[in-house]
Amino acid sequence: MKVAKKEAVARYQKAEKEVKRLQREAKALQEEHAEELRPRGIKYAGSSLRLRRERISWKLVGLAVWQSTRSLTLIRRRLL
Repeated sequence: MKVAKKEAVARYQKAEKEVKRLQREAKALQEEHAEELRPRGIKYAGSSLRLRRERISWKLVGLAVWQSTRSLTLIRRRLL
């Protein structure tokens, strides 16, 4: 039983490091593309659609990071 718990804790810690790495990557990408992501006045439909699509993709990145963090929280509760 103790071995299984140690393995579970090790897996959890590894997953936590991976989530932190993903969060750093997402933040770096957001800073890198901050200029493109800032909303502008609509000049013509093409640019606003492109911006909206990029914003949606960033929401998906945020959602993926949030979900992985959420699952880690649930795992942590089970381990403690």
